Order: sequence, then structure tokens, then C-alpha cells
Amino acid sequence: MWSRRSVVERLRWIAALGAGVPAVVLLTGALYSDAGVRGGRYGQAILLALVHGLLLWVVFRLARAERVPRMVIGATLAVACLGPMTIGHAMGYGDLRSLAHTLVREDASGRYPAEWKRLDRDALFPKWVGAITGTEVGGIRGYLRAQAAIGWEGWVAIKYRMHVERRGPWVWVAWAWHLALFLVASAVAFLAARRESPAAGTVVEARPAPRPAPPPAVPVRDDREMWSEVNEQQRTMASFYRQPRAAFPSLQDFFEARVRRSFARIDPEHREADVRSYLERVCVMQEVSRAELVGLIARHASWARPPRVPDDVRAVVLARDEPRVKEVVWETADDYWAMVWSRDDG
Repeated sequence: MWSRRSVVERLRWIAALGAGVPAVVLLTGALYSDAGVRGGRYGQAILLALVHGLLLWVVFRLARAERVPRMVIGATLAVACLGPMTIGHAMGYGDLRSLAHTLVREDASGRYPAEWKRLDRDALFPKWVGAITGTEVGGIRGYLRAQAAIGWEGWVAIKYRMHVERRGPWVWVAWAWHLALFLVASAVAFLAARRESPAAGTVVEARPAPRPAPPPAVPVRDDREMWSEVNEQQRTMASFYRQPRAAFPSLQDFFEARVRRSFARIDPEHREADVRSYLERVCVMQEVSRAELVGLIARHASWARPPRVPDDVRAVVLARDEPRVKEVVWETADDYWAMVWSRDDG
């Protein structure tokens, strides 16, 4: 079964990708149909690719790209890369068919047979392509051949006159460069969006180097104990956990192991990142005294069956200190202990 968190994550990226990517592709595809299919310079294409990448970066950030399955990301990048050119050329195809119909119908020079004027656009377009390229073919194939034969419109800046800047194979080369630009923009947008950084103003303390694992010479018996008690009147719950000291090198390792156990149901691909985020952004890890530990137990679990805190308790760390959650761990001569107190305000 999916957890509530995983359902929210899935709905988030489905909504963001399902609405955001088509919107970006439609916008940049419409701009490309005007500036990239039959005119413009490489500088304009680069600028359009940058806009395309920036808009995709926003969409990927909203979708939490690092949470999206790889198969979905692959399909999304394919749509983001090919979509603008597909839409641009589809719009260009419609425009060129309209142009051919207008040229033939309004021609008074006799360049086209008179009977062509009575044909509709579907029947006329292959014939017009044949007149332009020498090969009568319709559809997208005919459109691309005719577009390459007509050439690439450009402007001479000094006299402001239009001229044919590219034609034939150079038009195909330009389209290939456009495809590469959209591909790079989409990939960079995804890679930039999936990098997680700490929130602004968050101070992340340096983590100590991991301690070497204890030698597995003597297997440790898993005799952990756990019990929980609920106060129905106060809508609170107190839980206690115990592990023998031989099971972990330190109190910190005992606490981190408990955190990892609580994240056991999370997708393994993101578990380490979630555990690290929890330890660095949620936990306070504040050393307190034995007296403060006894006070915490008395205030939050006086109605439960708390363990006796020995006089020679070695270390006490307050791990979470929130209005609705308190968590504290401590170390005795023989055991590690943890108390978790929570209140349900709902």
C-alpha cells in the first residue's frame, strides 16, 4: 500500500508534468513556428532554447524531479525535446499549404496550369510541391522538401531587404541544430532542477566522520524491548525503546538506527536522502542533564510505565523538542534508551 506521503508526491509530479510540460511545449513550439521553421538566425534559436530550458526548470522543480520515476522522466524529456519542433513544423505545414493555395489561385503570370485553381488544398499541395522540387509528393514529407527548396528567409540589416539565407541541405543542418539545442536545454533543465539544496537560512552542522563498524567477532543478540501507552483523556502516547549497548558503538548510532528503521517503508532510492534530511533539519540533538531527563519523563509520561533512570546515567540527548513531539535518548552502563512522546491535536 502507498503511504499518504507517497500519494501526495505522485499527485504532485503528475499534476506538474501533466500540465506544465505541454504548456511549455505549446508556447515554445508556437514561437519556433514563427522564428525557427522558415527564418531567423542561430542567435534567435539559442535564445528560444534558453527560454524553453528556463520554463522547463520551473516545471521540474515544482514536480520534484528527483522523485519522478526514470521511465517517466525519459518520456518527459523526449516530449520536451521533440515537442517544440513537432508543433512548429505542424503549424508551418498548415501555413505552407495556405501559401501554396493562395499563390496558385491568385497567380496571373501563367506559372501554374489553369485547372489547378479549381483544386482544394489537399489535392493542390502535392502538385505545387512537384512544381517547386521536381518531385510530386504531399504530406509532411512534401512540406519539408518544399521548405528546404524555398530556402531560409533572412534580413540584410543595412538595407532592410529580405533575401534567401540558406537553402537545400543547409536548411536541414539548421533544423538539426535546433533539435540539438532543445535536447540540451531540456536535459540541463532536468539536471539543474533535481539538485536539492538546504532551504534558505538553514544551517547544516558538519557531520562527524562515520565510525567504523564493530568487528563481527561476537554476534549480538537482538533483544530490543518496546512498549507504548496511550492516555485517551489527553490524546497523547508515550513509547519507550531499549537496546543493549553492545548492539551499537555509540548513542548517536543507536538513534540513527531508529531513524532508519522508521524510514524503512520509503523508496530505497531516496531513503538515504530522507534520513539525512530528517537528522539535519528536524532533530536538535541537544545534550541535557539527568535532571532534565527525569523532568521530561515526569511531565510527558507520568501516567505510563517509564523505566527507572539510574543515578550514573552516562549521556542524555534531546533529539526532538516540538509542541506535539518530544524525543529523548540516553545511555546507561548496560543499555541505550529512547522515549518518544506525541500528542494528537486532530
